[in-house]
Amino acid sequence: MTLPAEQRCPSVCSSPTGHPADSHDLIRVRGARENNLQDICVDLPKRCLTVFTGVSGSGTWA
Repeated sequence: MTLPAEQRCPSVCSSPTGHPADSHDLIRVRGARENNLQDICVDLPKRCLTVFTGVSGSGTWA
């Protein structure tokens, strides 16, 4: 779905070529090892709702 021009966010970059982050459609995470992650690799699509779910309290620390 594409928003009409009047509803889109203004560009934060004045360059005619756009922002460098717009040159690709994925956010890539490689070898994540924070908290309870164990060498996780994932490609997340940009401009798309992505949801992570899990059992409440699984592997969390205070």
